[in-house]
Amino acid sequence: MRILLVTADTSFADDRSECLVADLVRGLPPAGLDVALACPESSLTQVASAAGVRIFPIELASGLATTRASALRRIIAGFKPDIVHAHGPRAAMVARLADSRARRRVVYTVRDLHVHHVAPRAKRAAFLRVEHRLRARTAAWVCECGSDCDLAERLKILRRERSHVVYKGVELPQLPSSGVRHAVDVPLVLSIGVFNEQKDQRTLLDAWASARSSAPDAVLALVGSGEFEPRLRERVFALGIGESVRFLAPRPDVASLYAEAELFVLSSRWEGLPYVLLQAMAHNLPVVSTAIDGIPELVINEDTGLLVPAHDPGSLAWAMRELLTDPDRRRAMGEAGRIRIERHFTLDEMIESTVRVYGDVLSAGEARD
Repeated sequence: MRILLVTADTSFADDRSECLVADLVRGLPPAGLDVALACPESSLTQVASAAGVRIFPIELASGLATTRASALRRIIAGFKPDIVHAHGPRAAMVARLADSRARRRVVYTVRDLHVHHVAPRAKRAAFLRVEHRLRARTAAWVCECGSDCDLAERLKILRRERSHVVYKGVELPQLPSSGVRHAVDVPLVLSIGVFNEQKDQRTLLDAWASARSSAPDAVLALVGSGEFEPRLRERVFALGIGESVRFLAPRPDVASLYAEAELFVLSSRWEGLPYVLLQAMAHNLPVVSTAIDGIPELVINEDTGLLVPAHDPGSLAWAMRELLTDPDRRRAMGEAGRIRIERHFTLDEMIESTVRVYGDVLSAGEARD
C-alpha cells in the first residue's frame, strides 16, 4: 500500500498536526507501507529523511490554491499513491482539488474546527464554504476524538458513515524502577501550552492564587510562549504570587519536567485531544483539567484526575487543593492514568487504527468500482 502524507504546516508546537504526521512518518513504514511525504521544507522533512521516507517539498500554506493543486497533482501522478492522507484544512483543500480520484482515496484528518472561537465571521464562513463544496471529494475523515467528529458533523464538514475516530498515541517513557517520582526541593505543578486565549492561563493564575494556600511551598511552572505572556506576567505581579510562579520557555527536555512534577494542570477553554495530557498521564502524573471537548474521552474524572468547568477559577482552585493535599490520591490517579495510556493511547494502537482506516477506504473504493 502506497501512502502520500500531505501537510501544510511546519512547526512542532504542542498539539499541532506535525507531531501526528511525524509519528506516522516513523510508524507507518515498519507496518509495511510505502510512505512519502509532501510538505514544506521543515523539521518534519528532517524526520522523514531520518526514517528513509521519500520527500516531495511543496509550499501549501500560502499562495493560490489552484497553483498549489497543480504542483501536488504532479506529485500524485509521479508517486501513484493508493491513499492521499491530508492533515488539516489547507492540505485537505489542495489535495481534494489536485486529485482526480479524491473521492476514492483522499483521507482528511480534520483539525482547526474551533476556529469559530477566535476567527472573524467572514473567515469562519469562508472556511465552511470550502469544506461544504469539497465534502463530496473526500473518501474518509479522521478525527482525533469523538467530540471533534460530533462538531464536524454539526458543521456539515463530514459524513458520519465515512468518519473514523483515531486517538493520538504516545511513547511510554521509562519510569523510575522504585515507582517514586524524582526528588525535588518543592512540589511542582506543571502546565504546558501556548500563552493565548485558548489555553486561558489567566484563569489558572487566579486559581493558583487561592490553591497555593494549601501547599505554600509549591511552585507552578508555566511552560510556553505566546502573545499573552506580558499580560500573564502582569497578572502574576497583581496577584502577588511571583515567588510561586515560574515562566519557562519551550524546551526539548520537557520529559524531565514531567518526571519532577507532582501534578499537571490544563485550563483550556477549547481543545481536541491534547498531546500534553497524554504525555502527562504516560509519566504517571495525575491531571486537573477543564472538562471540554475531547478531554473527558481521555481523562476519567475521579479516576485519572479531576475535571472542572472551563473559565472557572474557583473550581480549578478546589481541584488543585484536593490533590496537592493528598499524596496518596495523587499517586493512585497517576498510576491509573498510566494504565489508561498503556491500554488505549499508545503509538502502536494509533498506527494500527490508521492502517485500518486505509484498508476500509480501499475496500470501499473497490466496492464502488
